[in-house]
Amino acid sequence: MKKTILPLLLASLFLTSCGETSQGFQKTNIRWEQLMKNTLYAEQYWDDLTNRMVDLQMAGEKDPVKSTLIDEVRKMALQNSKAEGKKRREGKIGAFVPGQENAQGHALLHANLLDLSTDFSTSPGPSLKIYLSTVVDPREGSFPDDTAIELDRLVSPYGSQQYTLPDDTDTAELRTVVLYDNRLNRIYGFAQLQ
Repeated sequence: MKKTILPLLLASLFLTSCGETSQGFQKTNIRWEQLMKNTLYAEQYWDDLTNRMVDLQMAGEKDPVKSTLIDEVRKMALQNSKAEGKKRREGKIGAFVPGQENAQGHALLHANLLDLSTDFSTSPGPSLKIYLSTVVDPREGSFPDDTAIELDRLVSPYGSQQYTLPDDTDTAELRTVVLYDNRLNRIYGFAQLQ
């Protein structure tokens, strides 16, 4: 009896999580929708989906229904990728470099948002926060400086994430994203925006 209940429970959970949206794509949870708001994540997702559909086309799908679906998805993904690429080009982007700790990945400042890329990572810290500043190199002088804007505690030391800037923030002069631990007084890393 116990051996049959577990597979049935797992199957029902799987089927419940496989609902489809109106576009025919699986919608697993709100997390995917949140990730797609991040321009760097969305652009990579649509690029990867476009490339995968091209690979399937090149393999020569024989089923005309599947072939049509592959072509429609490829066109839609390419269009979405171009739209996300345009948003990226309109913003300011920079690559993280290590400070006193490891940091890598990219940051994109656009409109009133700061996006971190899918390959973002840094070392964890007890009070690691993310800042924007007009200072080009935060290692020169004291940080946080007078222009530093504390956005929030870092959501995670790994992966894609997004932060909203305060409503009255003038982004024209902001030059650098800084990962700074207030309790340790350490600059983990920074990205100079261009």
